[in-house]
Amino acid sequence: MYIQIYFDYPERLSDRDAYDTLEVRFWGSKFFESKDGRQVRFGSVLERTILRQIEQETATWLWRGGLGFVWAIWAICLFTILLTGRLLATWMFLNSLQLVTHIVLFKSQLPGSAAYSLG
Repeated sequence: MYIQIYFDYPERLSDRDAYDTLEVRFWGSKFFESKDGRQVRFGSVLERTILRQIEQETATWLWRGGLGFVWAIWAICLFTILLTGRLLATWMFLNSLQLVTHIVLFKSQLPGSAAYSLG
């Protein structure tokens, strides 16, 4: 089952230190079954943390900015390879980009726009 939820103020979700959670309780077991016919146990609870949300316009702006950033990175790498003989600076730059990109894998409180652009 897929559920789409629209929030009136998405920027207010998880804006504190702790994440907000969405909780679903099943009180009627005969309505929810798995593919093999097993029913959900009465009183089962599903919990899911909700990450920070950003508006669609902000997401579009971040995606376009990220695309421009990627092109700039490739241009810098190409110029570095063509204009200098040493590749140490290029590999150091690429390794630091990899480290920054993996920040989103840690459980940290990043703003929604930063987590979106790094992920």
